[in-house]
Amino acid sequence: MKKLLCILLILSLAAACSGKTPEPTPQETTAAETTSGDVFNPPDKQQPSLFGAAFCPGEGPYNPITDTVTANRGYISLVYDGLFALDEGYMTHYRLCESYETSGKTLNIKLRQDARFHDGSPVTAEDVVYSLELAADSDRSGYTSRLSEVVSVEGVDDYTVRITLARERGNFIALLDIPIIRKGSGVSEDAVGCGRYIPIVGDEGGYLIVNTDYYGEENSGDIEYMSITEVADTEALLYAFSASTIDLMTHGGIEDSSGVLADADRYTVNTSRLHFVLFNSKKLTSASVRLALTKAIDRSRVYPSGVHPRTSLFPEWTEFSNEEVTSSICGYDRTSAAELLTEAGYSLEAGYWTDGKGKRLSLTLVGLDDGGSERAAAEDIAAQLKFFGVEVKLDLASAEDCAAKLKKGSFDIALCKTRLSADFDFSFLLSSQNSSAFGRLADSELDAVLSSFAAARPGSGRLLAGVLGRAVAEKCPLAVIGYEYSYVYINRRYGISGVRVTEADPFYSVGVWTEGR
Repeated sequence: MKKLLCILLILSLAAACSGKTPEPTPQETTAAETTSGDVFNPPDKQQPSLFGAAFCPGEGPYNPITDTVTANRGYISLVYDGLFALDEGYMTHYRLCESYETSGKTLNIKLRQDARFHDGSPVTAEDVVYSLELAADSDRSGYTSRLSEVVSVEGVDDYTVRITLARERGNFIALLDIPIIRKGSGVSEDAVGCGRYIPIVGDEGGYLIVNTDYYGEENSGDIEYMSITEVADTEALLYAFSASTIDLMTHGGIEDSSGVLADADRYTVNTSRLHFVLFNSKKLTSASVRLALTKAIDRSRVYPSGVHPRTSLFPEWTEFSNEEVTSSICGYDRTSAAELLTEAGYSLEAGYWTDGKGKRLSLTLVGLDDGGSERAAAEDIAAQLKFFGVEVKLDLASAEDCAAKLKKGSFDIALCKTRLSADFDFSFLLSSQNSSAFGRLADSELDAVLSSFAAARPGSGRLLAGVLGRAVAEKCPLAVIGYEYSYVYINRRYGISGVRVTEADPFYSVGVWTEGR
């Protein structure tokens, strides 16, 4: 069984280690980063007994803002803090931000004055401006898209940052969990952070030690030290896990998890990755027909694992979910779907739905030919619609070709997936004012609700979310299939309790982890 978990680890991290990324290099020793024997050989905690964290190296100085390696999320979350952090329900919590004010398109952020980088220097507005501008401008940054509507970032004073947006987004703070690094670092030297752990690199290996000067909640957990294991390929991953120098791994829920070890504790990770069927509203102009097709799809069988089947526009782990309402509107119900098509002028003849002129309801379904779960899901939806009486041509293509077909409108329906921003702004997907809304539904009422929800501040968007969810269910520009989830596995030999994990931070609650061994 141990070998099976090693194999899963390889599958999850090897893909994430592909491509070239910045490689961490030894930092100069400072007062905050001692290289004493107590650090490299903690009493009663030699390396084999330390909790091990994986790290995928690259070339050059390390920078978490330009690092796009998924497997490094844990390392980033331990060493670097953002202005805010998100919990499992995508609720925003303060980190480096002490308070904030919003006024229209302007967001003013007041920084904590007790926060220090690992080298002892204070975290100031200059550092925040430097970090956010790098995140917005870098071609390699994984944060560029979420900051695409930022007009300017400026320091008002040493501890105040002003962000101006192109349009009003009331919950924009949910997008600001971007790592903040010391100004000027991450270019010729490793980026300097201010997180819960301090990286120590020396001749005897790499370690993380608890930041005893951390400004946030007290680190009262039992994990005072972690060993850092650099993994460059599958062989190195296998050796590292076999040697128990890596003790935490992530694994996609869509992938086969049948071989997961019984001695590893598994934690479900909520994500904002939405799977949906997009309708080309220029071709399927009738909302009744789109709704009928939606109700003909049994979402529970599209993805055998890895996706929570839903009808609600919002995932169940947010405060916005209205599944009970939307399921009554667009949930799986073939009898109701048949009634809708009949009302729209179709009749069932020789097993196919035909209009008043005898023309069959015929659709081209575009799907991703990945040779795995996405292809199987597209084939399943096609089979379900065919069984219902719709003539379906399945058009499977590469990711690049699928994107081109969507952009050109060369589809009737398409199985798609996307990652929503943490404020769940659907404007890019549904607004007729946005060029990336490939469904091409022109609906002024829906546009108005989308804008109002995007402008709503935290705690005041629930009613608008309900209005938006109902409108999408009724107008049916798309059919929600569900939200993806993944897993975090932790070696059970530690008997760790108090574990909470998030999509961006598998070590979210490490400050209160308690070992039971």
